[in-house]
Amino acid sequence: MVQNAIYDEKELLLRSAGGDEKAFAEIYHFYYRKVFSLAFKYTKSNVLAEDALQEVFSKLWMQNEKLAAITHFKAYLYTITRNHLFNVLRKISREQLLVNELMNVPLNQPSVVDEITRKQLLEKLHNAVKKLSPRQRQVFELGKLQGVKHEEIAKQMNLSRESVKKYMMDAVKAVKTHLHPRDGLAIFLLLASLK
Repeated sequence: MVQNAIYDEKELLLRSAGGDEKAFAEIYHFYYRKVFSLAFKYTKSNVLAEDALQEVFSKLWMQNEKLAAITHFKAYLYTITRNHLFNVLRKISREQLLVNELMNVPLNQPSVVDEITRKQLLEKLHNAVKKLSPRQRQVFELGKLQGVKHEEIAKQMNLSRESVKKYMMDAVKAVKTHLHPRDGLAIFLLLASLK
């Protein structure tokens, strides 16, 4: 039975390398719980573990032509998952250090973001916000730019609080994709300071 599983995996890897999406889906379904569990072990977050799962398998598919050459797929998958998680955790750690550094600036000091940089960041933010769907844009502008609470947005837009939360999460995610990571963090810190 073990021999058959090894043969099947090799066959699936070979077919996946040739672009067979069904074969790749079988590999995904066989390993997704293991990758998710490993990601959750490192991050202690369902959201980060889910993101890691998607990222790892996306990377595998983008380089699917290399799959046929992998002899120990389980070890290979573990290694790329672990490396991805280390990169994510390193990035989170750097961002947290920056946030801590910015939050420890005494109030009598000049702003960390000078007026020119502030205007440039807000312009980048507005350009990213223009790309949102109308509902996402309205929820984002009310919540992030005007500081309106989710409950009030729900009343104003005749939506449930859960819908507002979903629109906001999707909007923030979309805005971040249109910004350089450094700008994204600076903009969200700037937004936090405006409230």
